[in-house]
Amino acid sequence: MAIQEYQCEFFCKQCHAQLVLLDYKMKCPKCGRLIENLPEDETLFIDNAIMSMQYYKNKNGSYRPSGTFVDSFAMIMFFDIYDFFDSLEQKQPADRIDFLNKYIDDFTIVLEEEEYLRQHYKHAFLSVLNVYNDQGFEKYLESKQLQLTDKQFQDQGYKQIIEEPNLKTKDDLIIALNDIIKENPLKFDQDYLDQLKIEITEFRPSSSGFIYVKYKIYNFDYCETFENNFSSNIKNAKTKAECIYHDIVEMSEPIKKDPQIRQLLKQAKKEADKIIKKERPFIYKLLPFIPYRRLRLCHRYWYETKRILKEKHGIDWKTPQERIPYKKFD
Repeated sequence: MAIQEYQCEFFCKQCHAQLVLLDYKMKCPKCGRLIENLPEDETLFIDNAIMSMQYYKNKNGSYRPSGTFVDSFAMIMFFDIYDFFDSLEQKQPADRIDFLNKYIDDFTIVLEEEEYLRQHYKHAFLSVLNVYNDQGFEKYLESKQLQLTDKQFQDQGYKQIIEEPNLKTKDDLIIALNDIIKENPLKFDQDYLDQLKIEITEFRPSSSGFIYVKYKIYNFDYCETFENNFSSNIKNAKTKAECIYHDIVEMSEPIKKDPQIRQLLKQAKKEADKIIKKERPFIYKLLPFIPYRRLRLCHRYWYETKRILKEKHGIDWKTPQERIPYKKFD
């Protein structure tokens, strides 16, 4: 069997719903079609989830790992289930099923046609929770003769980043950030990087294991200051620094150095925004500020912006996804 987290997903051929493999014969939660003849050489979501969770728990003390490369729908679901079980063990609710239902009911699903995901998530999470309640993960893996070893982990395609938890202070992050900017793995304009000033304004570890970071970046050619913050359980200084480096590359569109092109880009983005607003007006009511950032609409927005710039002005604009090809954008 292929022991790979990112293999157990597929699309329904009738309604194109994105799904994970819950059984080798399953009903599509969106259109209700019975999907048969699914590949039996692929590991089911439940087995993948339990194997990886038990591995991470034994290695790191938590179900969610310190850093994972998220590059697929299945991996997003894995991340969510890791968070759920960490939260479950931390809060110890009296009714675990009720806790699960409330946890998934709180998810924000913007697109009406993707509401089926709530049911799909509940089915997937409940299958894992039932094992947790009835026999526990270790006994389940023993009964099915499933075990994830370090060698399998590296050989079979798990995209986990095994990292040293070396992020203790703000200075650790600053040193790592200076190193990643010098290394410049995306080969971004080095002169441009060198002119930037980066300030870590807040660094706050929490009792839950998450680290909150707030930072400012000065001296962009087109704006005085860019400010951002994020909280995660990444405890490796280099990985945390890479998140900030990616923000710099995403925000620092080189063509903005030219004031004329900067203005054309601004106009193209406004036109793209109007196209999406016309296509999906209900989203603008729910998310009036940045609607295209949710549930893959950012890619639609970038596509239109790129098309407008090329067709109207002959400008080749690189989207954030093109500039950071291995980063997962919603």
